[in-house]
Amino acid sequence: MRGHHAEFSRGAEMYPSEMFPLHLAILMEHPSPHMVALLDALAARRDCVVEVVYCQRGAPERTWGSPTGSLRFRVLPGFTMPAGLRLNPGIGNAVRGIRANAWVLNCVYNWPTTLMCATLLHARGIPFAYMAEPVRPRSGILGKLKELPLRFLLRQASGVIGMGAEAERRYRAMLRPEQASCAIPYFLDLQPFLQLQTTGGSGTGPVRFFTASRLIAGKGLEVLIRACRALPKEGWKLTFAGAGPLREQLEQAITAAGQRERIEMIGAVPYADRHRAFSNRDIFVFPSCWDGWGMVVPEALAAGLPVISTTAATSALEFIRDGANGFLVPADDSEALANAMRWFLDNRASIPAMSRSARDSVGAYRAEHGASRLVDFMSELSALKAGSMRGADSRAESIPTWPELRSTRGHGIRMKLRSVARRAVIRATTAMGRRRGPRGHRIVFYHLVLHEDRGRFEQHLQFFRDHFEITSVRNVVAMASSGANATFRLAVTFDDGFRVLTEDCLELLQKYSISATFYVPTGFIEAGQNSNLWQSFSLRSFCYDLPMEPMRPCDLRTLAELGHDVQSHGVSHTAMSAMTSAAFRDELRQSRIQIEHWTGTAPDSFAYPYGSFDQPTADRSALEENGYSLATTALRGRVTADVAPLLVPRDHAEGNWGIHDLRYFLFA
Repeated sequence: MRGHHAEFSRGAEMYPSEMFPLHLAILMEHPSPHMVALLDALAARRDCVVEVVYCQRGAPERTWGSPTGSLRFRVLPGFTMPAGLRLNPGIGNAVRGIRANAWVLNCVYNWPTTLMCATLLHARGIPFAYMAEPVRPRSGILGKLKELPLRFLLRQASGVIGMGAEAERRYRAMLRPEQASCAIPYFLDLQPFLQLQTTGGSGTGPVRFFTASRLIAGKGLEVLIRACRALPKEGWKLTFAGAGPLREQLEQAITAAGQRERIEMIGAVPYADRHRAFSNRDIFVFPSCWDGWGMVVPEALAAGLPVISTTAATSALEFIRDGANGFLVPADDSEALANAMRWFLDNRASIPAMSRSARDSVGAYRAEHGASRLVDFMSELSALKAGSMRGADSRAESIPTWPELRSTRGHGIRMKLRSVARRAVIRATTAMGRRRGPRGHRIVFYHLVLHEDRGRFEQHLQFFRDHFEITSVRNVVAMASSGANATFRLAVTFDDGFRVLTEDCLELLQKYSISATFYVPTGFIEAGQNSNLWQSFSLRSFCYDLPMEPMRPCDLRTLAELGHDVQSHGVSHTAMSAMTSAAFRDELRQSRIQIEHWTGTAPDSFAYPYGSFDQPTADRSALEENGYSLATTALRGRVTADVAPLLVPRDHAEGNWGIHDLRYFLFA
């Protein structure tokens, strides 16, 4: 990163370990093999959780299929407009629904989906970085007009991730000084190429030049054919690999140049087998007139082929060192290209050393390094944003109220409309007299009981005692499983571990001799040692405008001593559907160990963060493997004999609800 970002280390302070992972969302055009290695490297890390959103299921005019890697992903429905512009109307729901610290937008800058996503993120104060290849340089009025959407996008971005150093350099010139930037190229598994046996130009036969690309305009293939005219008539051969609309035209140009004996076209090579096309070659030639990256360059270097490339391929600028592992030549310059090819004919003895240098030049080209840079960079963006939010809002130190908690983050009109509609339904149903008493066992869960809710929450507890036998979650499930319905049971639970619950709420629970269950995310409790950490954790994880202070370990011990249950809500309060199986297992194990350390009792019950449990059944079995025999959801409903122990329903309520709300839901 540039020197003007001296606070880079703040990212490490904000996200010190897997106890508080960075939560990233990545918007991508479509699945691409050029991104799989990076995504898999992110999936293997424990300091980040990544959700991928694709705009399309596949890449038009590509033969590589739809490789998605090991991360969880979703594909947004949408349609392609004239000029190839993509619109995915569901992008708004994705932005609202994914609780990420930051976003990475890796899609075409002028797509309506990209611009909509950027606008929504900017309006909601969520930092994002635009990640892309450099835009092809254009001049004139048309070029300036095409740049307008890009400049609009960059104005809203917190930073830019260039696909390689050249991309970062070009974008840096378009950014404000305070905007951050870094370089992270595409990555690919190069092992199949590294395992090829190199020829090193050995033997007395002709030097075997090789080029591979789609046969389309802009790849400079006509320039390469013209360059071949300037080569000696003997001592070399050239192989073209690829397919495309220009094949017939290129074959005619080869015939016209009198090069049929020395130039062959082998057509398309299956993507999975493309490394084999590099076998038994000596020199790779890439005459492209423009490539925002050019993955074929590191592939060729890994195969041990020195590379002649134009300076119009940004990957060539990243890897090629003149005279060491190849040569750089200007684009559309057949004479310079011919001179570079002729050099290898005249200096054949230098090819073995350059072949070794070619492989050495991609030795550090590993997706793990890119994933580390990405996490560090996005952690910094998120840390700086969180710092500015804390500095701008001193209300976090005061006792919160519901209007403050729900005032600014996009909840206003939407929440009011939902509240009005809900109350209309409740009042109409109540007036019809349809729900007069409990009809089954229930579990209720709260997030908050504020000081202003004291009176209403006491009414809740009285209501529960009047209509149910109040007991534990485990007892409710056991009674339901046994078919005992003479007296309906109810359990009271609280999610998220907010410290405000240790005040009025706890006092009233003790007054009515009610033992409750508290599901706590242990990373949030750990973050309570540092105000920067817990405020950032709260703003990211919970849908409130103010950061909510977590309980302390001593609070959890007090709860246990008073007879309440302290159970697991994970570590990082990340939706199960957003985590890999390995990360989910780690959270189960770590949270159990930590809660046992704090309270003296290992938890055996788990509450899915956000109620999300839509991973495969095999992943849910990890609960039992780690000592959890019960898991609760956020799905409303009665607890019945046929309820699965790892999918127990709970009814949501809050401390400010009226009794008619509870009656409506609990008597259903």
